[in-house]
Amino acid sequence: MLTSKNGSQEHAAANNHGTWYLAQATDFALFTGDIVTARQLAEEGKGKLEHQIAGDGRMQEELARTNGLHYSTYNLQAFFTLARLAGRAGVDLWGYTNKQNGSIRTALDWLLPYALGEKKWTYEQISGYNKDEIYGLVLQASSEYKNKSYLTTAKQIHPDRGNAMTELAWGN
Repeated sequence: MLTSKNGSQEHAAANNHGTWYLAQATDFALFTGDIVTARQLAEEGKGKLEHQIAGDGRMQEELARTNGLHYSTYNLQAFFTLARLAGRAGVDLWGYTNKQNGSIRTALDWLLPYALGEKKWTYEQISGYNKDEIYGLVLQASSEYKNKSYLTTAKQIHPDRGNAMTELAWGN
């Protein structure tokens, strides 16, 4: 993954491909006990945050796609995964703010009103959007950021809780 042609291309990708690459490569490094490589890859996540998240939380690379809402959520899922793994390597991506004042949290906060249908999505979205895509992120944000408003938002999506696996992993 670190040296192949395909791995190098994904590593360099400026969109969710690059974010997911870092999440997977960091996970593999942690799994094999290579904390030095895991930390290095996790630190690279800051560069992905610099490039991909604007100060208001928009993710321009994903908004340019035909399913911008889905891909923005999908990229945020990758950032959440990477942040969780980065913490195990001693790198804090949850609290990292880039030069434009963008962060994982600002991306979530920007995306939420659109994902919940509270604001009209003005970017391209050629297929439907399932609120379950963001549900697990909101649950994680509630505990990660110690903010009960995210839990309230999760209850708006699923008043009687979501699927069992999501609840087991992130439910409060």
